[in-house]
Amino acid sequence: LVPWENGNDDWFPEKMGEIMSRTKVWCDIMSLGPPDGLFLEKMKEALKTIYDNAEGSDKKVTIRMMFGNIVGMPVNCDRVIKKLTEDLPQDAGERINMWVGAWRFGCSWNHAKIIAVDG
Repeated sequence: LVPWENGNDDWFPEKMGEIMSRTKVWCDIMSLGPPDGLFLEKMKEALKTIYDNAEGSDKKVTIRMMFGNIVGMPVNCDRVIKKLTEDLPQDAGERINMWVGAWRFGCSWNHAKIIAVDG
């Protein structure tokens, strides 16, 4: 059975979350826009796994995200961080460093789709 034979594309955000969950030291994510829907849900689950796995480590896990800052659809990076981390424990900042950015130069903005992790 190939992933898409179940009649939907839910496998894709699930796979993204699975890859993110392998993070031990760093995770870089680039996409046209910030996550929403099932993508947001699976990324939040992955961040909780990363948080849990970082317990007892003497180094923080670094997570960097970059999105396109599309004309007419600006990205509020602070709001993205708040949404992604709202379900994490209060001490999450002791285990995770997270940066979220959005980029545009004139009529050009990030279109990359990348997930890179060390694990």
